[in-house]
Amino acid sequence: MGTEKQTEKETMNDLARHGYSLKKHLLKEWIYAHGHTQPYVARRIGVSAEEFKRKLRARERFTRDQIERLVYLMGAEAALRIIFFPSYRDRQRVWKEVFGDKAKGGDRD
Repeated sequence: MGTEKQTEKETMNDLARHGYSLKKHLLKEWIYAHGHTQPYVARRIGVSAEEFKRKLRARERFTRDQIERLVYLMGAEAALRIIFFPSYRDRQRVWKEVFGDKAKGGDRD
């Protein structure tokens, strides 16, 4: 059990250190459903529109600061749905840390 906990911590530390990928389709749905544009979101998270589009297209990672700004823009619940987690278990754990036992975190999309 100790090894499993250590592996989870290493995974999350690695994510925080190297950045996070985003689910492009879900992010674009959110952007347009809320009347925003990709250049607007790019400005709000501190990158150029070109960099934002490239990162989405190439599945490049966004920095921790960029993700934090995105969370403030979207709200935590919406943002957690578009952040790519390496495993369903990681996603559930983060959801539970943020929202407690709220059931929606278990969704698989």
